[in-house]
Amino acid sequence: MPKMIQIRNVPDELHRRLKARAALAAMSLSEYLLNEIKLVAERPTLAELRRYATIRTEPGDVPPPPIVQLGDRRR
Repeated sequence: MPKMIQIRNVPDELHRRLKARAALAAMSLSEYLLNEIKLVAERPTLAELRRYATIRTEPGDVPPPPIVQLGDRRR
């Protein structure tokens, strides 16, 4: 069953900007914010990015990018 999220103390200017963006997208403010929150929830957290970066950068795991290889050949 869907849940409700309520945000209190939204500054007037922020509310106006969000409402204007929703109108430009031909959406209600609730629809617009739900879409934005979905995008936020799909992005990895900083901790997840750090963990992924640590895994990806084990020595010898990944060859240097082609531009680095090209630069090495010219020396």
